[in-house]
Amino acid sequence: MLPTSLAFAWMFWRRQRWGFLVTLGYVLVAGVLSAVLPAQLPLERAPAAFALLTFPSMYPAAFLLGMFCLVEANTPISGRHSCFPADLFLLPVRTGALAVWPMVYGTAAACGLWLVLAWCIMQPWMTLWSDWVPPWWPALLATAALAWLQAVLWWPFGLRGLRVVVLLLLIPGMFVLAQVSVLSGTSDSILVGLFAGLAVPGWTLGYLGVRHGRRGDAPDWEGLLEPWRRLVRRPPQRRRPFASAAWAQTWFEWRRTGNSLPIMTGLLLPVELLWLAFGVND
Repeated sequence: MLPTSLAFAWMFWRRQRWGFLVTLGYVLVAGVLSAVLPAQLPLERAPAAFALLTFPSMYPAAFLLGMFCLVEANTPISGRHSCFPADLFLLPVRTGALAVWPMVYGTAAACGLWLVLAWCIMQPWMTLWSDWVPPWWPALLATAALAWLQAVLWWPFGLRGLRVVVLLLLIPGMFVLAQVSVLSGTSDSILVGLFAGLAVPGWTLGYLGVRHGRRGDAPDWEGLLEPWRRLVRRPPQRRRPFASAAWAQTWFEWRRTGNSLPIMTGLLLPVELLWLAFGVND
């Protein structure tokens, strides 16, 4: 029987091996091109090539965030209950192991991806403009963002939709804080300490969320909004029949996961804007 740590590693690999391979392929191709092209391209074409190689990094980052938060496309993130997969609650392991190993592997993957991007892909281009990429505080920022993303997704909420509101305020807010701190001249050591400190309560709440979810604990605050719903509730209307089974399936899928696009846009846009803090601007 595998140790718990290796069992979780095998589970992540088994479920997401193609995503891992695509991420590895991107890193290898972008790393090789970044080692060769800066010395070959004219300086005026370097910013375009730099953007072309670094922009796709948002997709491996989103893949790793979703994987180590144990969130899939059909996960009801707007619901009240914990988004931690219910089938994992049945595993014969302690609750601490259920929460800790996704945190450990996620932290290692987030930090590793950023360090590879900084040292092997971005820094060769930065030397053309006599600039450098900070390696450590963005790695800790990724760690803190992942910790709080896990905490919010795994914690049961009392109102439907409240988790989405918290996500759209908290995670982009951390990246805005990073941008403002960098532009105001805050030292790297202070940023490292800040984001390392932010990660600790996120890990704690993530563990507590898994514990509550495993017990089935989920507060219900829906009654607080019932008076307001009665005021704004529209009279029932007769729904027209669907023209085809395909239209019915489209309606069902949109009602189920249609909010994924605006949510992911709100979470990933600040990540892309972070490049402006130390990227090359014309």
